[in-house]
Amino acid sequence: MLTPQGVGKVSMQLSNGTLTYPMVPGVEIGDIVIPPQIEAVFPGTDGHPTLKVVIEVMDGIPECTELHLISADSTRGLNGMDLRSLKLEELVDQVVAAASMTITSRDGGVRASVFKAGGAGELGIETLKKARQSQRTNMTRDRLRKVADVYNSKSQAGISAVAAAFQKSDRTAARYIRQAREAGLIP
Repeated sequence: MLTPQGVGKVSMQLSNGTLTYPMVPGVEIGDIVIPPQIEAVFPGTDGHPTLKVVIEVMDGIPECTELHLISADSTRGLNGMDLRSLKLEELVDQVVAAASMTITSRDGGVRASVFKAGGAGELGIETLKKARQSQRTNMTRDRLRKVADVYNSKSQAGISAVAAAFQKSDRTAARYIRQAREAGLIP
């Protein structure tokens, strides 16, 4: 159920938690529209911690930007099992699919979208997977500029600087540098 939540926010109750997002134009990704930011809270049960997560659209892809695990009670703290049981990409997909709308038509630059209980469901999840895959193979010009800036920086330069700046492996950083070089941004 969707309910107003303060000025310009909507709250959606799920079977296992609550989603809250701003009432602003959504971001179009393939055949779905998603809020630019989604806050999700999943209360802990049976001794499991409460999970709070913030998802934001970055470079056209929904990404987890905040993650909070809160101990279920005062009898124990968080442990490695709490982290290992968290499947972050699946969580992001499920939250975004629940909050998304399906685009029903595009006519003369006007988009019509429909929200159904549960969001875009499997269509939403498949659309997100395709978007992530295209992001992995096609970096935006803006992101390539950022790679070049880090790579060419006087204080820290090279593959390790790019890997640290983008929180990627050296191998991925080398691929980013190659793509920036192919785009003419690195000599």
